[in-house]
Amino acid sequence: EYDHPNIRSALGLARSDDQMVFSARLYRRFTDYLTVFLGYRYFENNSNIPDFYEYNSTVYSLGIRVDI
Repeated sequence: EYDHPNIRSALGLARSDDQMVFSARLYRRFTDYLTVFLGYRYFENNSNIPDFYEYNSTVYSLGIRVDI
C-alpha cells in the first residue's frame, strides 16, 4: 500500500510492484569462541512504472563472532 501511488505516473497508472528476495549465509566455527560467516542478499523490485520504481540491489557481508 502506497501513500501516493500515482505521484510519478504520467499516464495516471496505479503503482503495482512485484518483489523478490534471495539470501544465504554460511557459518564456520573455528574454535569454541570464534565463528566466521559469509552472507549474500539479492533484492529485486519490478514495477509497472519502471522509470521510477524498478531497482535491484546485491549485498555481500562478512562477519566475525567472538563468544567471551
